[in-house]
Amino acid sequence: MTSIRRVLHFWRLQLALAREWQPESHHRWRRLFTVWLVDVVALMFVVWLLPGVNLELQGAFTGVIEIGVFAVAIGLVNALIRPVVMYLALPIAFLTAGLFGLVINAVLMQLTSYVIGGVIFTDFLWALAASLLIAAVNTIAAFLVNLNDDDSFYFSLLMRMARESAGAVATDRPGMVIIQVDGLAAPILRQAIRTGTTPFIASLVRSGGHHLIEWEAGLPSNTPASQAGILHGNNAAIPAFRWLDKTTGRTYVANHPRDARELETAISTNRGLLEDGGFSLLNLFSGNASEAFLTNSRMEEAGGDVRRASASLYGFLLSPYQMTRTLVLLVREIALERVQARRQARRDVLPRVHRGWAFAGMRAVSCVAFPDITKTLLIRGMYAGTNVMYSDILSYDEMAHHAGPERPETLSQLEALDTLIRSLVKASRGAPRPYELAIVSDHGQSMGATFKQRYGLSLQEFVSQLVAGEVTVLAGTQDEESWGHVNVLLSEIVRAPGVTANVTRAALGRRVRADGEVEVRRDRRGHPGAELESVGSPESPAGAGTAAPSEAAEAPTAIVLPSGNFATIHLTASTERMTLEEIERRYPGLLAGLAAHPGIGFVMVRSEQHGAVVLGRDGSRYLADDRVVGRDPLRHFRGHPADHLRRLDSFPNCADICVNSLYDPETGEVAAFEEQVGCHGGLGGYQTRPFVLVPSHWDVPEDALIGAESIHGIFRRRLDEAVLSPEELAARDVPAAAASAAGGDEPGQPAGAPDQR
Repeated sequence: MTSIRRVLHFWRLQLALAREWQPESHHRWRRLFTVWLVDVVALMFVVWLLPGVNLELQGAFTGVIEIGVFAVAIGLVNALIRPVVMYLALPIAFLTAGLFGLVINAVLMQLTSYVIGGVIFTDFLWALAASLLIAAVNTIAAFLVNLNDDDSFYFSLLMRMARESAGAVATDRPGMVIIQVDGLAAPILRQAIRTGTTPFIASLVRSGGHHLIEWEAGLPSNTPASQAGILHGNNAAIPAFRWLDKTTGRTYVANHPRDARELETAISTNRGLLEDGGFSLLNLFSGNASEAFLTNSRMEEAGGDVRRASASLYGFLLSPYQMTRTLVLLVREIALERVQARRQARRDVLPRVHRGWAFAGMRAVSCVAFPDITKTLLIRGMYAGTNVMYSDILSYDEMAHHAGPERPETLSQLEALDTLIRSLVKASRGAPRPYELAIVSDHGQSMGATFKQRYGLSLQEFVSQLVAGEVTVLAGTQDEESWGHVNVLLSEIVRAPGVTANVTRAALGRRVRADGEVEVRRDRRGHPGAELESVGSPESPAGAGTAAPSEAAEAPTAIVLPSGNFATIHLTASTERMTLEEIERRYPGLLAGLAAHPGIGFVMVRSEQHGAVVLGRDGSRYLADDRVVGRDPLRHFRGHPADHLRRLDSFPNCADICVNSLYDPETGEVAAFEEQVGCHGGLGGYQTRPFVLVPSHWDVPEDALIGAESIHGIFRRRLDEAVLSPEELAARDVPAAAASAAGGDEPGQPAGAPDQR
């Protein structure tokens, strides 16, 4: 009976919306006629193309009438019956990535054919093919005639359903939506505003409603460090994207769920940005959110979140063409990537890296599926009255790594971002509370030919030559960041209960680990006993051993872990950080060889006598007193490089040797130690120049914004002022006051790490 009541309520909701949708009647009828005409054209194309789809009557005039009537009938079936079937089929539709919805489309088309005739399908497979083809033609035609999805009946129905199901209490206290655009530098966004690539974002800035402010990312300039600083106000002891803890012999990779969970526990003071009823989506860290989905540090909650997400994504599956449209766009994105990659190679565009089928698939997921999910879940959150939401947009960063941050195919992702922002702002107008929008990037990206492309050998191979011993590196590190969220999405599915999860688990086979995490691209992490990729020296041929660091008898001489154009070198002769003097005694020529290489901008190491020292080809800089001998190796780097290096040196897990690639101040190019044409993680170029776009009435310090913690401060102040009620503020401050009275370090502050708040 409950299901029947819900179905009846759903139909009443549709009828009520039909009376209110598109208040100006001529707009309503014009859109309905346009949609019907597109459906007719699509059906005519399907009848012409597919031999298993035929007209019941012959003749041009009667055929057009039959197709027109059939299009009306399909529209009514999609409006009245399909949503009910989709509702009853949850969460099967979600756990099959919406593919079950395609089957429903085909079944309903065949049933409609049986009832009213006109268009005949010889069997179910032809109905399924017709369904897919109609959706494809619809997608293309909707683009050509500029049919905006945000004006559709289904989009309006999604917002109405979200408002009714959430049961949120209306309030005039604003909520906050924070969009993180991964990897987008402030100069690139300003260029997009000037050139008309992002017209809606441009309107926010030009109207004076929002301020665009550049801030300086710290070192490392990567998502783990920046997002930890933004969400938690603390990113101490995150020295790179991947690093070795010499005391345990364990390698950390910041976007692996287990590592992300441990890192968040270490840095969190339990006062994260999302602690007060917040929602985290597609992030590495949760910010202590009450609800999280596709968030690496919260994978232990995957099963419950899949069930909640399947209900939340009902609106995404509601439209008869949404899932098919997404599938069509996924195929389109893969085809477009292959064409663009081959065109880049054919024109000999330099610098470039190989872009294969694996990247094409990852691009499709990042640029099509994830933005659609983001849009649906953030709208649901707004209509639920969620206090604050934070979501990462990955598409620009993924394209920039492989195509370059300023290449046309990468900049086209900003057009999609602009459309997403416009949709969220439009949807927020019907939410039970006002919402303030902020956009932030975690870092930028710098471009250039890779170290290996320039010099014919990798950094690992070069280090191997210098130390005359075996050097290891984590296998498969190049695409590790790119595939992280795809792995998390699959992990969410296989951890959920049900048949679909079992089938998915069986299909993925050994890529599903014992703890339920999935690795589509396996990285063979360097935990004790794990397999490492070896680089041999003249005395130690390549592949001669794969021992873990803890196995002293067979240990490699060094472990090199690249993170963009920044790399950490861990020497296995000691379980503690080795000093400059120790390194020169044990590995003579290593530091001098690194510093002298034209592809290396500087090397940082700790001296027993002088503290942290930065070594370059023509001079050194002693960071303790900023004394320079010869030419300053940091002279070309923008901002506060010495301060960032001093802070990195203070981390208890700082590597024996930190290496930053060359930086050409004339071209702004760097040389990544991974095979990425666009990179980040170190210093030099746009990678340390992210932005924050906030409403103009927010309290923003007039001083320069340096480090992700400064961005946390902006968001934290606004949350305290506007989002939280006096009662919520008082309740939240009680535990903090008690902890302060008890004395001692902040909870979660890593031992020996400086206070980064």
